[in-house]
Amino acid sequence: MIKSKFNKTIIGVIVSTTLIPVGGVFAQTNFSKIKSNNCTAVTILEARLLSQFANKQLEIRASRAVREAENAKNRAANDRKISEQRRAWDQNLIARINLIEVKISSSTLASRDSQLLALANFKTAINNSRNTKLTAVDSAMKNFRDGVDNIILLQKSQIDGSKLAYENAIKVAVLKSKEDCLAKVSPKTIKEHLDQRVLTARETFKNTVSDLNKSGGAIKALAEVKNGAIKSAQITYKVDYEKALAELKTSLSKN
Repeated sequence: MIKSKFNKTIIGVIVSTTLIPVGGVFAQTNFSKIKSNNCTAVTILEARLLSQFANKQLEIRASRAVREAENAKNRAANDRKISEQRRAWDQNLIARINLIEVKISSSTLASRDSQLLALANFKTAINNSRNTKLTAVDSAMKNFRDGVDNIILLQKSQIDGSKLAYENAIKVAVLKSKEDCLAKVSPKTIKEHLDQRVLTARETFKNTVSDLNKSGGAIKALAEVKNGAIKSAQITYKVDYEKALAELKTSLSKN
């Protein structure tokens, strides 16, 4: 489940690096202590909020790049492992066939042709079954990876949309506070209202991303389909192999 791990991690990074600590920002701005120009204080706060938000977007993009690179690396490593396993299997089969050919070469001339034909039929049956199995396995792997990639792309799109909604909510909250300060609303009231608006925007974004994190079930379902297809292909190949081997042994024993 490499992709599942990547999926959960990248969302965790987004959640932890995107949300802006409202209390900390107000503490730095000392908004409630400003008496002479409340509108200036709101403008300063808006610039600080948006600047922090922009910086977080850079962190998110960097985190995404790292996770995507790790995912690509893991997939490449998995592909190499599969190739090595297949190569080892091929070498083992070739070694077994070579032993049979050596045995046939020592048999009588009268039976040699029929034995070589039986061996040729065995190799054809095994190669056909093997190719069918590998095609099924490769298809299952591709479908799984494509499905996971689609889930990740959809999540990224939805998260990006949520970030835009969050940023717009901050701008609206600040705009409303500017209107309040022009209307001579007390600094305390402005701060309380702005606190609440920003907190609401933050919680909305957090809940949206939290819901997206539940897609692990969809990835698990994809993995189960992949594993089922691979297992089925392996079982079919095993049956074909044992059948072909039994027929070969029967042919060799008759001669």
